[in-house]
Amino acid sequence: MHPRLVLAGRSNLAGSFAKLLAAATIAIVPAGAVLQATAPAAQAYPTSSWEIGAGSEKTKGTITWYNRSVQFNGSVRAAGNEMVAIVTTEPFGEPHPQCSESKPFTAPPYTTALVTWLTQCNVVGGFREVSVELYRGEEFEKVGPTAYCSRNIIPYCEYY
Repeated sequence: MHPRLVLAGRSNLAGSFAKLLAAATIAIVPAGAVLQATAPAAQAYPTSSWEIGAGSEKTKGTITWYNRSVQFNGSVRAAGNEMVAIVTTEPFGEPHPQCSESKPFTAPPYTTALVTWLTQCNVVGGFREVSVELYRGEEFEKVGPTAYCSRNIIPYCEYY
């Protein structure tokens, strides 16, 4: 049986075939055109996330663990009192003065402040763990638990 006769008896199939043929015709690449393959995406670095506090008094964000540095991206939100998030880093293995740091991020009352910090630890293993704490007001009252985040095979944060 002739293919044209089979398609003619099935109007839906004939219409689908015509659309497919039209799409294939459009997809033909002209001679001499250079095709460029897209590069594979770079391997993502491991991350962990923290969140301390609730409502309008909290800090939350993400930690990206690089080979010998760590990136913090997040926010501190304050209601009626100033809020301070303190981020502390610790190196892998023995304590190292260039890698043990604490940095405060302050949000004045009724604002949200960004937490953005990239810090390096140029020792074998890089950073081992970081902690994030949240404090309220001039009295420096601790809010919620401390987030202890560690870079293991699967990075994680635990709270206590």
